Amino acid sequence: MNKIIISKQNYNKVMALQNKMPVKNDEKVGKTTAENIMSAKILLEEMAERIEAIQEAIYDFETAIFDKDVDEMVAKMSEYTNLMAEIKQNADQAEDYIAGSITTFAQTTAPSEFTVIVPEEEIKQAIESNFDTVHVMSLGFKDGEFALLFGEDEDTIDRPPFVFAKGEEHNYSEAQKFIEQFLDMEEDF
Repeated sequence: MNKIIISKQNYNKVMALQNKMPVKNDEKVGKTTAENIMSAKILLEEMAERIEAIQEAIYDFETAIFDKDVDEMVAKMSEYTNLMAEIKQNADQAEDYIAGSITTFAQTTAPSEFTVIVPEEEIKQAIESNFDTVHVMSLGFKDGEFALLFGEDEDTIDRPPFVFAKGEEHNYSEAQKFIEQFLDMEEDF
């Protein structure tokens, strides 16, 4: 199976989430992320209904207090206590489904090899200072390095490429998205 390539940052977040919420009972979780999410969704909807039922039982209990109806008070206490026990069980199962969704997602992903090798502030400065004199910038890739090229074509590029990241050629769109965040900042000013 081909893995979904995600940024290292997102991959690290997924791994941290997996450590934060590990699956407690493997036998009760689904085999896929979608299966776990759908099961969690259904269970959480059922829990929401039970929470509403608890609220109603508590309101009824309050009314029974004012009415001094001890039989009704005991009945409502039994009702909301039983519902709360069910919710606790369901919450544990929902936690496993959610943890299962993280685990199964982690199993289908791999971190990107795209690595930024200079501080973001330095990239921002390079873009700003070069745009002052050269108004055309492009993204280049050669020998495992991504660089910013300033000039309209090979004949007008008189500045050395500004190498900012390493990776593979298939990381080009990721490098492009990374650089676009700096261009979006320029438009804000």
